[in-house]
Amino acid sequence: MPIEQDIFSSYHPIKEKLTEYGFDCFKDIFTYSINFHNNEFKALITISEKGEVNFKVIELAFNEEYTQINNDSYKGQYIGEIRENCRDILLDIRNKCFKKEIFVSSQANRIATIIKERYHEAPAFPFSDPKIEHYGAFRYHINKKWYGLIMNVSKSNFLPNSKNEFVDVINVRIDENNREEIVTYSHYLLKWGLLAR
Repeated sequence: MPIEQDIFSSYHPIKEKLTEYGFDCFKDIFTYSINFHNNEFKALITISEKGEVNFKVIELAFNEEYTQINNDSYKGQYIGEIRENCRDILLDIRNKCFKKEIFVSSQANRIATIIKERYHEAPAFPFSDPKIEHYGAFRYHINKKWYGLIMNVSKSNFLPNSKNEFVDVINVRIDENNREEIVTYSHYLLKWGLLAR
């Protein structure tokens, strides 16, 4: 997972704070750069109008992107220091310019808000594994059985040729007798892997 996705997952930017921090804004795209590690590297941070964060590191001696940051096969003290510097830069931006949301996407947060308002139920986060600890389960308050699970997963789980992009999906329990009536659009994925059309 790219370092910026790990750090900014479930966080959304506050535009005024970005400007205060030193980001330049052009057509709702925010950009910021800073040299680090004794001016050997430059961090370039871009935040899209949708709030998506893109992070690149340029090795200034060669004026080329330093791609080793997101490649776990590179080990050692030096790359470890560079990664730690990058984390420090991104965490500082996150802590000063972003707000924490329950889920990654605004659509998932809207669903959680609707469930809270209509059924007075907030998501529980029962998983301790760091890879899935942000998966939120909605449970009936009477019997505690879950009826929905919102997950942030790689798009490649559904579309093998897609890029390394993550999306929020909701897994909802439904009455099997009403399945044909409910599952009518191509964006529903049935549990046995067939895409309803």
